This record gives sequence, C-alpha cells and structure tokens, in this order.
Amino acid sequence: MATVRTKILTRALLAAVLATGATLVATGAIAAAVVHAPASSHQLGARQDGSLEFSGMVTAYTAASGSTNGTITLVKRSGATLTYSTTSTTTITQVGALGAVLSVGDHATVVAASTAPTVAVTITFTASAPLSFWGKVTAYTAASGSTNGSITVRRRDGATLTYTTTSATTITEVNGSGDTLAVNDHVTVDASASAPTVATSITFSPAPPVKFHGKVTAYTAPTGSTDGSISLADFPGASLTYTVTSTTTITEINGTGDTIEVGDHAVVEAAADAKTVATSITFSPPLAGTFTGYITAYTAATSSANGSITLEKRDTTTATFSTTLSTTITEVDGSGDTITVGDHATITTESASPGTAATITFSPEPQLVRFSGFVTAYTAPVGSTDGSITLRRRNGATLTYATTLSTTITEVGGTGDTLAVDDWASVQANALDKTLATSITFVPAPPISFSGRVTAYTAASGSTDGSISLTDLAGASLTFSTTSTTTITESGGSGETLAIGDPATVQAAAAAKTVATSITFSPAAPISFSGKVTAYTAVSGSTDGSITLTDNAGASLVFSITSFTTITQTGGTGGTLGLGDQATVVAPFATPGIATSITFSV
Repeated sequence: MATVRTKILTRALLAAVLATGATLVATGAIAAAVVHAPASSHQLGARQDGSLEFSGMVTAYTAASGSTNGTITLVKRSGATLTYSTTSTTTITQVGALGAVLSVGDHATVVAASTAPTVAVTITFTASAPLSFWGKVTAYTAASGSTNGSITVRRRDGATLTYTTTSATTITEVNGSGDTLAVNDHVTVDASASAPTVATSITFSPAPPVKFHGKVTAYTAPTGSTDGSISLADFPGASLTYTVTSTTTITEINGTGDTIEVGDHAVVEAAADAKTVATSITFSPPLAGTFTGYITAYTAATSSANGSITLEKRDTTTATFSTTLSTTITEVDGSGDTITVGDHATITTESASPGTAATITFSPEPQLVRFSGFVTAYTAPVGSTDGSITLRRRNGATLTYATTLSTTITEVGGTGDTLAVDDWASVQANALDKTLATSITFVPAPPISFSGRVTAYTAASGSTDGSISLTDLAGASLTFSTTSTTTITESGGSGETLAIGDPATVQAAAAAKTVATSITFSPAAPISFSGKVTAYTAVSGSTDGSITLTDNAGASLVFSITSFTTITQTGGTGGTLGLGDQATVVAPFATPGIATSITFSV
C-alpha cells in the first residue's frame, strides 16, 4: 500500500506543477524529491479518533516563532492542496529521527483536530533525498567568504546543469591526493530537493595530465617572469606548442648535463585544465653510435664529395650522418633495390668518427605510421574525389588525412556500423606519404541515453520531424528530434501511446546526439481523487459538465466531465450521481483536470 501511495503522490505533484506552467527545472527537482520520499502509513482523511489527516509534498513552510504562528502547505498527487497554521505546540517528528529539519520537498503527514481543521497538531515527515548530477566540469569558480561561486557540469549525453557553491559546500577529492577542483575533472554534485540549484557537496576525481612526445622544433627558455615556449612534432606529423614557465620542471634522461635544444626528443606534460602550459619536460639529446629510423633525406657519396643520410626515429629523434665511398650499404633480403627516402635503415658509426656512417642496412618497404584518436570530422570519398578524416587525441594533437576508394575501413567487432564523428579510430599511412590514409580501423561510439519524464511531445509525420522533451530527476532537460525511423516501444506492451507525463528513455547516436533513434516509455498511471460531491453539472450534448469533490480533510478539486467520461454506481442499484454522494474520480496524468471515469455510491 505504501508503494502505491508513493506513486500516487509523485504523479499528482508533477501534474500540478506542469498544469501551473512551472519551469522544467523546478518540475524535475520536485519530481526527484517526490520519488525519493516514502509514503506515510496512515490513510488520507478522517482518523478513528475523529481527527483529520492530510499527506503530501511540502511546497511551502514557515516555522512558528514564539507567539507568531507559522504555516505549512502540502500538495497531493491529485493536485489537491491544503495550508495549515503551525503553533509553538505543534509537534514535528522526523520518521526515523535522523536529525533532519522539516523543509520544502519533504513528504509530510499533518494531523489536525476536527474542531480546528486548519491548525496542525502534529507533523510527521520524511526528509527528501538529495539530488545528484555527475559529469565533467566545464566551468568552476570557488566560493570566497560570503561571495558564492558556481560550478557547471556537462554529462556525455549533452545535459548541462549549473549550481551555486557556497562556503558551506563540501568539496572532496576521491582518494585524496591533494589536488584542487578544476575544469575537466569528473564530479558528482549533490543538492537538496528544497534548493536544487545549490550544491551541498561535490566529490571529484582529478582529470589525468595530458602528454605529448616528439622532436623539439622550437624552444625558448623562460626568463624571470617572462614565459618561454616549446614546440614539438611527433612522427605522424602532429605539432603542438606549449608555454614554458619558471615552474616548469625540465629533466634530461640519464642526466649527462646537456640542455634542451632543437632536435632533441622530448615528452611534455600539461594539466588537463591548462593543456597548453607545460608542467614538466623530459628530454634526451640525439644518440650516437647505432641509429635506426626512416630515411628522410639521402644523397649518395661520389668520388669527389661525401654524401649524407638523415634518419628519423619513431619517437621523432633525428640524426644526419656523412657517407663516403667506404660506407657499406646492404639491403635486407637482397632483392636488388637501391636505398631511397622512405626506407627503414640502421646506421652504425665508429667511435673515432661518430658523424660518419660506417655501415647502412636498409629495408626498401615503406613502414607504416599510425595515429589514433576520436573522429572530429569525416567525409567519405566519392569516385575520384578524395574524402578526409580528422582525428583528435586527448592531449589536443590533431591530424587530418585524405581518404580514397583504396583506403580500407574496418569496424572492430563487425556489427555493421559505418564510420562517423565521435568514433574512436586508428589511421595508418605509409612513411612516404603521411597524409594519405591507407587503412582506418574504428570502434563505434556507444549511443547516449537520457531518461526522464516527458514534458513535451510531437509525433513525427511522414517527412516532417517531431520532437520530445524530457526532464530528469536532477532537473536537467534535453529535447530530441524524432523521425519516421525512430522506434517507440512501450514497456509491457499494453497498447498505450507515448504522452506527456510518461517516464521515458531516449537513445541517440553519439554522432547525432539530438536525434532520437529509439524511445522506450512506461505510461504514466492516472491520478485518483475521492471525496463527497459538493457540485455537479451533467454533460449536455457537446457542452462539458463538471464535478467538484471535497475530501474528509477539506481539500477540494474540480474536474471537467465529457461525453467520454464513464459514470458507474457502486453496486449498480440504478441511482444517479448527485450532491452528497461519495465519489472517486480518475483522470489521465497528462490532463489531470478531465475525468475519464467516476465511480460513486449514493
């Protein structure tokens, strides 16, 4: 019985809020509080001792102060509302005695004497559960003394909420490593149902730092308060430039005493919320002795002049060596090819002449270069017109490749999806032409999902798209387009159609987050209100009638009656509905003011 009453109270409050035109955020916040509030074990209306009882959601509350009375307003799921005075003698008790204070959003039961039906004798309440919202921080300003701050959080499905932070907001780092809250961190924000936009607590996990490694192409050291900079290019060709400050730590691998300079291989780390400012740089100077990499430049030696060869390693370290007529050049497997740019080679030098190649061993087959990241743009090739694909790594490095009809595209898992924006992909290109994709392997981005109560819905009609708007428990709202291909499924399959007020889950592709691919919904249960008929006008032809009921606690509601309203007498003795009869009205959640059925007893 408690479960049934919880659902009844939930849907009534939502119906009342929607009917009065309250904002979606407020509706979601109140709905969240209702869902989490357990129902009272008492029955509505008169009690055995003659006192009156009314249960519902607290929508307004002012505590009594000395001789000055306070007030409390409750609303039931059916939309019925009652306001009571509270005095210094009103006893207020929390279910479970957990120490909470009565506030808006709580579920409460008020008992009043029949001789003073508007004065609360006792109030028993269950504190509403807090609202939670989690995602990535997109903006954050810390509170400072009496000046509030703010935090904006965005979920993967695109839903965004902004909260006020105060000096009372508790901020806790998961695992407590000592980091402070910053943009790009993953957070969970809790807020009370009575103040759904004010963060009471924030729990966060710091975003890991980003890294980029490559060959140093430019470097300026910082001087005092003047920042420097460093530019790196990785082997596939992506480039990034970072600011270098006086606090940037610079470390040489193996510590030989060299200073960082152009041509060195380096790894730069930066914080996730300041991706262009280097926090640390680790570098290694170009190696001597044996060097292996791809040939980026080659000139053969002649009888009158030395030649040269330049190699680039996968970590972007490069080195240039002289070649002479004494340099031994050997092809792996000896197929008869001659050495050329793009070949993979290993050079050895002698200690007496570290800058001159003593031997060169090479493989003529072009080696593959790879670049992986999220697809940010993609156009498929058409005939002789090339397409293109752009990938972005987490560290911000971006590369664009041409695609042709010869580019092989393979989906991991082979579910039949096609390559799209937001998919994770790995592009291969050969060392001779790093900008032309020879193959692409991709993993489809999972669809996004958003659940909430339907606040607006228009069905698609032929080629004309429809739309659906949902608000979740935390108050976040999203609107999706619906098309003729959107699948709509009712849970339980009772044959109902999707309508405002129904709980629903919308799925959309990651590449088109605002277009619903599927909608699953559960029909909202109708509301019910019982009481004595205090006014009644029957339907007359096309003119609607009306019925007014007043329950034992004194709450009243008015419903319209149409030609479709069914009126049934309990026991079926042939009586007609009239004033003074005891009746129960059932109305749809989406149109709570229109009776679909009336059951009465004379």
